[in-house]
Amino acid sequence: MTWKEPFLIKNLTLRNRIVLPPMATEKSNHSGNITSQVLEYYRKMSLTGVGLIILEHNYIHPMGRCSPNQMSIQSDLDIAFHSELTSAIHENNTPVICQISHAGSNRLAAVFHESIGPSEIPHPVSGLIPTACTRSMLEELKNFFCQAAIRVQKAGYDGVEIHSAHGYLLSQFLSPLTNQRKDEYGGSWKNRVRLLTEILSEVRSHVGNEYPIFVRMGVSDTMPFTKEPNGLTIDDAACMAGILEEADCLDISGGMCGSRPSTDAGEGYFLPFAQKIRASTTKPVLLTGGFVNLSTVDSILDRHLVDLIGVGRSIANNPNWLKQQN
Repeated sequence: MTWKEPFLIKNLTLRNRIVLPPMATEKSNHSGNITSQVLEYYRKMSLTGVGLIILEHNYIHPMGRCSPNQMSIQSDLDIAFHSELTSAIHENNTPVICQISHAGSNRLAAVFHESIGPSEIPHPVSGLIPTACTRSMLEELKNFFCQAAIRVQKAGYDGVEIHSAHGYLLSQFLSPLTNQRKDEYGGSWKNRVRLLTEILSEVRSHVGNEYPIFVRMGVSDTMPFTKEPNGLTIDDAACMAGILEEADCLDISGGMCGSRPSTDAGEGYFLPFAQKIRASTTKPVLLTGGFVNLSTVDSILDRHLVDLIGVGRSIANNPNWLKQQN
């Protein structure tokens, strides 16, 4: 198998196995609206030859905003902006899905709003102490994700990705570093993944059975080949992945450790995690992380270690990357 082979996810056909993963551009305005700079960037990315674009994270509620220039999908007023973006990308025959997110207590200090989280303990990255979610707040959160997914569908996206990585709110529920609840949403791995599974079920009931749902899953709170702390372990995450029945693709990344190691870790640094997840689920697996050579991509795909490969900065820095290496 090579990167050139097409791939089918529900009703979505990808012309090849290369995905442009979500990368925050910070090109939206302070209202979260899509600007001409955003349109120009994604038009350029839609001409790179990738099989799929996953749009950067969009906040689903004002309290879920991560940064001053993060993109918004929190209101029906955002649909028109997103429709213009999907049209611009589709003009070049490239499918695009939209990532939706709630930052919880992992936000920049420049964003002034109350933070919420699983428990009232400091976030290991931001240091913020959130208000612990009540049961009614959890019900509201499910609705926020559902309404955002409906907006994504109305705006013409080919699918939706739910962000449960990088220490954001759903990642906070997965991790025992931030989730010390005593109810059915805390404690065991099955309890800590409960909110994510409930959101997936609710989203599925609203978007229909054939609409692709991706999950970007932070599967460990430390990078590969480093000692596990008392946070989320890959073993627990593998169990969690095995019960995400409504997910159509698992996009593997880090939890509290984020998306990139602090030092050069080579190509495909999340591969050990992806292989562990792949062994626990029948869902397609997307691997991202430091790829600079198509030969490395093909080597991983040829061994059927994952189904899709995300190539981010290599393509963003050089839109001709695929064509030059082909």
